[in-house]
Amino acid sequence: MRHVTEDEIRLLREYGSIEPGEYDCEWTINGKQVRGHVELRAGRPPLGYARIELIDGAIPGKRGQYARRYPTSRDVPVVRGYIDSQMKHVTFFDVWLTAEFTERTRVAGAIALVSKEELADDIVFTAMTTQVTQIERFSGLPPIASNVRSSGGAPREFGITTTEMKCEWPGAEMSATFYYGYRSSIDPFILSVLFTPWIKFTASVAMDARAWLRQWCLPLVELISVATGARERATLVSLETTGDGKITASVFSNPVSQEPYYCARRSPDILAFTASDEDFSLVQALTRWNELHRAEHPLIVGYNTIALGNDQHPQARLLLLLQWLEASYGFDHRTEFDAQQEKHTAERDSLLAKLRTMREDGTLTRQEWKLAKRVPRFAQPSLSEALSSYFTLHSDLDVESKLGKTTLIREVTAAGEAENVTDALRVVRNGLSHGTATYAAHLLLQVVDELHPLVRAEYLRLLGGSFDADSLM
Repeated sequence: MRHVTEDEIRLLREYGSIEPGEYDCEWTINGKQVRGHVELRAGRPPLGYARIELIDGAIPGKRGQYARRYPTSRDVPVVRGYIDSQMKHVTFFDVWLTAEFTERTRVAGAIALVSKEELADDIVFTAMTTQVTQIERFSGLPPIASNVRSSGGAPREFGITTTEMKCEWPGAEMSATFYYGYRSSIDPFILSVLFTPWIKFTASVAMDARAWLRQWCLPLVELISVATGARERATLVSLETTGDGKITASVFSNPVSQEPYYCARRSPDILAFTASDEDFSLVQALTRWNELHRAEHPLIVGYNTIALGNDQHPQARLLLLLQWLEASYGFDHRTEFDAQQEKHTAERDSLLAKLRTMREDGTLTRQEWKLAKRVPRFAQPSLSEALSSYFTLHSDLDVESKLGKTTLIREVTAAGEAENVTDALRVVRNGLSHGTATYAAHLLLQVVDELHPLVRAEYLRLLGGSFDADSLM
């Protein structure tokens, strides 16, 4: 586990959280209070152990004989614990209890909430505050607004922080506010200032922790990862209730790294995400993400930064990119293809009827009739159609020209297997998919590097945004 610095520990505590680690605690499970420990792990699901056998694993046997079955498991919605050393309550949701052996029960949860107060089973929250790496690239606000130089002596540069400046995205059902916090330390030799970007979402209708993570936190991480081309992560997440008895709870779960993020002194000149409509907001982009995800749009559902990582073979990455583009194009043109399919079916049936007559009167041989029946039953959109459409739609990226300069595409075209870039990609894809052709990994990697920006650009277009082509690199 990564060592957390003292400054990071202070930041965690300020937001009501605690340092990831193993703590002794008292569990309350099925109305019983038992001792054990909890493991609040960075970037992994929470885990714990209770020193009791909570599940009856007895096996029926003959008189005088006794046997038990291990492991024995079952699921429960909520399990609570209290961490004495931190004076914090910990609440596990979506829990799987496993009696591993005598006096040892494993407590595995999907989400753990750490809070000062004990939480109800059905607790809901109206706000979420989170850090995501590179989130400042969506705000347009640098952490330092201006510079002041001393009038005499050695030149020193001082900054005025933008802690009073905010970027707000209002909405009827959901609103968001971006702002900077900062950490400073002074000793006789150095003044250090670190800036922490935050975004707070506030909902008109309260949601449980699972909904906040799945509908807002994880989509935000995905959106930023697509925009930057890197595998970004949520570092800290806290949830809040409203009213007089306000409750704040920190989230420990698989996607939350628990490593406070400090941004650069100045934000990059190029924003990761822009929109042609000046009133368009990050909240609207995430709302569209949820709508497309519920509709099971193949690009929104399927895109995965892990599957495109450098540890994956270029062949797998290329096939995924091409599949996402082809599926996305088909999904967006379903109505057109339905009409096209109806027309194709009618024409195919008419053709086969005529050929059947020719077969019956002996004009066609048996082998010719067998070949004639191979006329495709379905008029599916082709990869070439999808690529041509996206090359035109995102012409500012000049992807087609860049692909045409890669060694693999030039070799396929020179060999007479294809006439242009789209045709060459189709030949390469079919060869790899059917196992009839192989290509060197470094040649495939060149194609992946040029094609990936096109997929990312289309992903952001679906959410109502775009960005400067240079920010893709």
